[in-house]
Amino acid sequence: MAEAIERRRTPRHGPGGPVRIIVSSGQAISGTIQNVSQEGMLVALSVEVELGRTYEIEVTDSRGSFRINGEALRIHLPPRSGNAPHAPEFGVGFEFVGMDVTSSERLSQLLEEMVT
Repeated sequence: MAEAIERRRTPRHGPGGPVRIIVSSGQAISGTIQNVSQEGMLVALSVEVELGRTYEIEVTDSRGSFRINGEALRIHLPPRSGNAPHAPEFGVGFEFVGMDVTSSERLSQLLEEMVT
């Protein structure tokens, strides 16, 4: 049997902790990190977001919270099931955009915390 080939440029780590996706007017959608890398993250959300739009993603690490801009590029639909005991979750893939040095350093720290 052939081994799967990793096509991603950077390794993904996860799952992780809670995040908040900041939408218009400062409102936020709570979610959970499914996996994260230096380039983006997959977040489980209870509501769908608009693809192609850039959102602020508020992440919490051991030093507190910080924000990273991420463009919503992909939505994984929840499984079809009428028997689900809770709201279905959408998997939303975000690609980080316009990251400054401070956010990049905080993200690197988060990734290190997830590995150890």
